Amino acid sequence: MIYSRSRRFVFIHLHKTGGTSFEQGYEPFARWDDLILGSTPHGEQASTYFQRRFGLYKHSGLEEIEKVIGAEALAGFRILAFVRHPRARIASLYNFVGGIVLGWAEKNGTTLPAIRAAWETLSAQHGQLRWPASRAFIESDDFSGFIRNRHLHYDAAFQSQAAKTRTATHVAEPLRIEDLAGSSILQDLVDPSFVLPHANRSQRILIRSADIAPVDAAWLADHFRDDMAAFGYD
Repeated sequence: MIYSRSRRFVFIHLHKTGGTSFEQGYEPFARWDDLILGSTPHGEQASTYFQRRFGLYKHSGLEEIEKVIGAEALAGFRILAFVRHPRARIASLYNFVGGIVLGWAEKNGTTLPAIRAAWETLSAQHGQLRWPASRAFIESDDFSGFIRNRHLHYDAAFQSQAAKTRTATHVAEPLRIEDLAGSSILQDLVDPSFVLPHANRSQRILIRSADIAPVDAAWLADHFRDDMAAFGYD
């Protein structure tokens, strides 16, 4: 997340929507009283401290931010969030955690079935294997099984985007990442010379959004129907 007092905006970093790219791109333009949690070396350290001290971290939603900062303090601030089609977003999540798990397996000379069999022991030693999304990947044979795995539904990355960008008093302005190309909204917000980088790429591509089976696409559309309606996706 970003709390920019200097430019009077708050940026909500939803999982797998390009938030790391914006936070890294914004960092050179940040002023002394801007707060960035996550994504940069300083931001990651700050995120750890702010989560422990105030309950705010890299992926805090608007409700968490408002609770700490106060609804009145947000008045007059522009509240923004990148959003993404749920199908593409969850495909990206699958590629991201799959890259981590399979990369770890290769590095340690083991296999996915072996990790699955020894998950209790291995996850106690390696934090990334404990993520609910990682466990869902480890327990699943394919993308279809992954999205239906019960553990995935406990992962913050599988939450509704709409739910994390609204409260009773504020609603974030959604910036669909599919519409950012050719738009000057970020340059107008930050600086005319701002360029959005492409950071935090998945380590490997296991599935593409266009290749998701129709039955799974329909399942995701139903599960994320609030996002589909709120952000005009079909």
